[in-house]
Amino acid sequence: MKLLVLNGPNMNLLGMREPDIYGNLTLEEMNRELANYVQSLNEQIEDVETKIELYFYQSNHEGMLIDVIHKAHEKFDGIVYNPAAHTHYSLAIRDAIASVPTPVVEVHLSNIKSRESFRAASVMAIVCIAQFMGKGVDSYKEGIVALAKYVKAQRIAEQKRKEEALKKEQEAAAAAKAAEEAKLAAEAKAAEEARLAAEAQAAAEAKAAEEAKLAAEAKAAAEAKAAEEARLAAEAKAAEEARLAAQAVTTDSQVEADNAPSAAQASVVEVPSSSVIETKVEAVDPNAPIEAVDVSIADATNAAETTPDGEKKKSRWSLFKKS
Repeated sequence: MKLLVLNGPNMNLLGMREPDIYGNLTLEEMNRELANYVQSLNEQIEDVETKIELYFYQSNHEGMLIDVIHKAHEKFDGIVYNPAAHTHYSLAIRDAIASVPTPVVEVHLSNIKSRESFRAASVMAIVCIAQFMGKGVDSYKEGIVALAKYVKAQRIAEQKRKEEALKKEQEAAAAAKAAEEAKLAAEAKAAEEARLAAEAQAAAEAKAAEEAKLAAEAKAAAEAKAAEEARLAAEAKAAEEARLAAQAVTTDSQVEADNAPSAAQASVVEVPSSSVIETKVEAVDPNAPIEAVDVSIADATNAAETTPDGEKKKSRWSLFKKS
């Protein structure tokens, strides 16, 4: 870490300025002693980042001191500051210290509280992290150690804050990721449910269509069967009616046959009295089909009417009988 040892007005006169109060060391000698002290401290520090680098600046001008304080945070981790006479009245320097993030430790070679009453008060104390006085150069040494510990603690705290912030960011990122994954999972689940619902609906519609098709086919088959049965019934009825009609015709024929002259009876035909009829009768089977029956008639009254060979003419009639 880099620390600035800052000295105010008249500190450039150390060694010759009231040595009974401020000692015999010059400013250069005091700075050298402080550098050697820090070197010995660094030998005991293993962490490179906590090793101390000392820088020195002194000015008799309030404005220049204020400018250094303003820019200190750009380069230094802390300031060990002896405001000298500005301690008691410089509100401008006090406000400069309060305005920057750089931590400041106030140091004095003498004990300002045991000196003149006008020196007892410090307007700087309230804006500094600590105050060391009355021990000569050792006041600086104690201020350096205190400031180094403070800076280290601040670094640890800052590192911890960064780690916590990083942890929070990671947790937030993890939560966001989990939320996104949950969202995606919910969307995927919803999409899957929608897909399954669509498939179920499609399956139901297909099933309904298939059932409707089967019902239509069954209805058509039933109607076809009914039509076929009606046709067969109609045909059977027609056949039965035809059979009954044929049977009735047969019965009528049988009745007529039964009412006809028997085969043993001669057929009587009236002819003129002057004619003689020769009748040739054959036995007839009532159930046989009808066939021709020959009947010869001789003219008895015309004995002179003969054929050239002297035979009588015969008239040939055809009757019908059942064969």
